[in-house]
Amino acid sequence: MQRAAMFLVSALAVAACAVESDDVDEVTATDGEDGKTDAASELRVRAGETTVWMTRSLVRRTGEQGEEFVLRGRASRDLTDGNNYIFDDVYGEFGLRGPRSFEVRWVIRSNTRPLLDGVSEFTGLGFAPSSNRPPHLTARTIVRPRLDTFAGASSVYLTAELTPVVYDGGVVYRVSGRATGGLDAVTASRGVARVTDATHFVIDLTSADIDAIGGTATELTVTTTRGTATATKRARLGLAVKTLGLTSGDAYEMWPPPSCTPEAAACLAALPVGTLDLGSCGEAIVVRACRR
Repeated sequence: MQRAAMFLVSALAVAACAVESDDVDEVTATDGEDGKTDAASELRVRAGETTVWMTRSLVRRTGEQGEEFVLRGRASRDLTDGNNYIFDDVYGEFGLRGPRSFEVRWVIRSNTRPLLDGVSEFTGLGFAPSSNRPPHLTARTIVRPRLDTFAGASSVYLTAELTPVVYDGGVVYRVSGRATGGLDAVTASRGVARVTDATHFVIDLTSADIDAIGGTATELTVTTTRGTATATKRARLGLAVKTLGLTSGDAYEMWPPPSCTPEAAACLAALPVGTLDLGSCGEAIVVRACRR
């Protein structure tokens, strides 16, 4: 597969930090607890004298092949074609929506794991000829499962962004939470919930959980118990772009595959033999690189 250059864009809350040069631009959205961040409908990057915007939230809809997650973007120049890939393999379906707009679709009944795990998604965009501007650019996105539309007890807090971590050899998508008044137990309508200390808990969802309710009206319901008192929090689950980049250069040179960091390796080596939860050593994509 030829890897000349490609792009992408995204949408929703953004307290963003950006890095920009003539060849590459990247922005990362940061979310606060319970999703309380400044709202923005799109993320924006610019390279090769071209701007690309992406709606941060992915949409769930029924397509020709069934239920699918859809990411939409637009560009400041006329588009001619494009494709989406990971690891030099086609992943997701690219389609033009208009002269300067596009979308990438992932069929839910097929393999959505790389998307949920935060693997770099590369979108190649081809443009109509333009003097002194590159005919191709590459966009890179990292997607995260994310909670929003929170409701219920103010004494229960949930992190908006789910973190992919390794647990018992597999990847789960972790919601972290706390109960301000303390707790004895926690339950959730999806996934496995467990108390981690007197005020904190985690809920580990599987990819099947996210495929089932992500982007739907079905809420994740979390109930904490202290003595005879209970408190309940509800939120909807969706997918959102965390990081968006754009380059006129080689995307693999700009964003090489994740590797095992010295910090992650040292953390894993220090864990007791037989430890199931490796979440304390970092995200799954890095921990799995160390384990390989």
